Amino acid sequence: AGGYRGIEFGIPEMEGYAEVLSTCGLKIERDSFTMVRTDANLGPRPLPSGFRWRDFEPADARDYYRLMRTAFADDPGMQFSEFPTFERTVMAYVPAVRLLLHHGRIVGFTRVSHDGSIGDVDVVGRDPGYRGQGIGELLLVEAARMLREGGATSLRLGVSGSNAPARSLYRSMGFVDLQRTDCWQLLAEG
Repeated sequence: AGGYRGIEFGIPEMEGYAEVLSTCGLKIERDSFTMVRTDANLGPRPLPSGFRWRDFEPADARDYYRLMRTAFADDPGMQFSEFPTFERTVMAYVPAVRLLLHHGRIVGFTRVSHDGSIGDVDVVGRDPGYRGQGIGELLLVEAARMLREGGATSLRLGVSGSNAPARSLYRSMGFVDLQRTDCWQLLAEG
């Protein structure tokens, strides 16, 4: 229901799980990594001309949804609900979402959460047309700023194992692999 094609979940490598899950019809679809940085201060980065930050507003929901679908179109771990479900869910995150605009058009976003001193970079994404322009770094720096303001002293994020460019960016910004996780999937029939 809701537009999903199956169920996917991650389980760190544990003895005996693979046999049980395989027997139930699940298979390893991909892997993911949890990465951490023990210092939440990534320092400021100046925005290029024509770019600015703006807080997410409810009226942005449809543009945010379209950009998320575009930004993660090739990510095997992303599944999207239909827009009404997405819209209801995203309203719970309004204070934790920042949008990056280029000449008034939303071209990037970041969403964060934190649990005490650990700040989670839940998602960063940008318009694929802006690849190679340093947007990923700007998004991550803004996420760190938001989390520091909320009291975080360290950062954590998750990334698909197949996303080598993102993993390389995160490493260049001081993140290290904490854990590798197999992502198991059971596809819906029909």
